[in-house]
Amino acid sequence: MPAFVTHELFGTQVFSALEKPIQELLEMNPAPYFWGLQGPDLLFFRDVILGRSVLPKCGNIMHREKTVELFTALSVYLNLHRGTPEYETLAAYIIGFVGHYCLDREAHPYVYFKQMQKERVLNEDDARGVHNRIESDIDTAFYELKKGRSIRQYRPANRLYGSDWEHEVISQLYVTILWEVYGIRVKDSEIKKCFADTSFVMRFLLDRKGYLLRTMGAMESLVNKPNLFSPHIRRKQVKEDILNLSGEAWFHIQTPNKPDTRSFLQIFYMAAFKAVDMIESIYNCSRHGVVYEEKNLKCFDNGSPNTMDKELD
Repeated sequence: MPAFVTHELFGTQVFSALEKPIQELLEMNPAPYFWGLQGPDLLFFRDVILGRSVLPKCGNIMHREKTVELFTALSVYLNLHRGTPEYETLAAYIIGFVGHYCLDREAHPYVYFKQMQKERVLNEDDARGVHNRIESDIDTAFYELKKGRSIRQYRPANRLYGSDWEHEVISQLYVTILWEVYGIRVKDSEIKKCFADTSFVMRFLLDRKGYLLRTMGAMESLVNKPNLFSPHIRRKQVKEDILNLSGEAWFHIQTPNKPDTRSFLQIFYMAAFKAVDMIESIYNCSRHGVVYEEKNLKCFDNGSPNTMDKELD
């Protein structure tokens, strides 16, 4: 992904560059935009402790498969709701969702390079969860870089959590998209539970008092499941150059002969530039009842060895 704090910061950056009518829409519908910025990650945290829900698997599928069909279906769904009370909520959510997609697509090649680099030198136990640790550390370091303070001070505004009605509208969107694009049937009531579960997990992972990471590590050792949850927990400070501010060379694992020296900050701004273009295209298509159809979209999980053959749908 990058993780949830970075995605919210991305939303602020994108907002500043959007056309005025879109800015006004988002100002009136901040919660759907906030949740849209979390993209399919919303599904990852449903019943995460007991692991009984199919929704985290759905989130993975959405990250890796049928990206072209997904955004076409989102455009069609939005168009069908023109002139309804749901339209602005859906538009704000889909605009945020596009932002999540663009940052994932641009940043994941760097994240997967770092993962591959670390896995080469770590033992099996330490390598478990390394992808999540990288993204958590990017959250920590990037928030400090942008805001000048510890990530443990991060607090989403209460208005960003949204209303039951907004959650219902977004849940109905997921019910339709998961069925029409992926052939997966889910209940809207199950999707709605994701909002409370994700809100809880976000607060939990910030480890605001600084005790959780040590406690979780000890518990994982006790049950012989190292790095099961602890890589998701935010560290107070990151000592390595996880944002690549020094400009060291890295590469997309599909093109190792093409080195890249961009920092995460540069990737972030490039993703924002592309997100603005895609958001304005989808929004303006919806205003004219035209379906947004882009035939060359890499998947959210761009750069993953698991998606080598799925990046073009």
